Amino acid sequence: MTHVRVSEFTGQFRLIGDWLLREAEEEFDKRDFALASDKSWGAAAQYLKALATQRGWGCDTDDHLAIVADKLAAESGNKEIGTLFDVAHSLYASRYYAKGYHAIWSEDSVRHRMDVVRRFVDILAAMLPPEQSPREVEYSEDGMTYVRVSELAKEFRITGDWLLEEAESEFDKGDFVQASEKSWGAAAQHLKALATERGWGHGTHGHFGMIADNLASETGVAEIRRLYSLAESLHANYYQSHRSEEAVHEGMDDVRTLVNILAAIPPPETPPRHGYVLARPFVRTRDGNP
Repeated sequence: MTHVRVSEFTGQFRLIGDWLLREAEEEFDKRDFALASDKSWGAAAQYLKALATQRGWGCDTDDHLAIVADKLAAESGNKEIGTLFDVAHSLYASRYYAKGYHAIWSEDSVRHRMDVVRRFVDILAAMLPPEQSPREVEYSEDGMTYVRVSELAKEFRITGDWLLEEAESEFDKGDFVQASEKSWGAAAQHLKALATERGWGHGTHGHFGMIADNLASETGVAEIRRLYSLAESLHANYYQSHRSEEAVHEGMDDVRTLVNILAAIPPPETPPRHGYVLARPFVRTRDGNP
């Protein structure tokens, strides 16, 4: 889990874009027009991602990239960007919409479109970053919304507290499997809150162990590691259902202790300049948020 400056992150996108341009030319020389098409599109996509990152815009899907192109056209006043994007994206279609992954365009047509991509990349490369990059951002499927790290962390904590209550309700009903999983979920949400504040990854189960370990090192509270392991054992019980009523209840108490410790940990003095998170609408119930 590392903090990455926006400039470094966008630099990597551009490096990959330049590499893909070279790769596309090599594939074209080998007469693999399908791969040449795909790598040309990839180069354009990487440059769009670089500019989107500087502006805090989502860039996880093709739909995002189309929105990015429209926004860049509006920002720069260069309406040609939209047209160039469409040509670049047509190369993606050439690879993936054709039977057997063969290019649907002729050699001359692919060559022309690759030249258009180079012009597109040159225009994107010349665009300057905004005077102020956003401090934090959430990538959303239906738009591009700026979200403060503190607000996002707060939502994770609200969900965690709600899951603690749900776990107690499930236990009272005698559903120890659901009580186990929701207790684990509460711990995971609180870990996500702290990870978000620090710019740490939390997209996979494997991240949580690293988060707990890092927090124990940061705070000097070694108990976090032990309590995390106990919370994780409740997650295992969801799949195995092997723990007794007493063991589940004790585990739930351990999770509450862990959550109380995590809730008392303050955010870092310097939060990450740019945080990347997946779309997170926080819809917790059918009737709306609790």
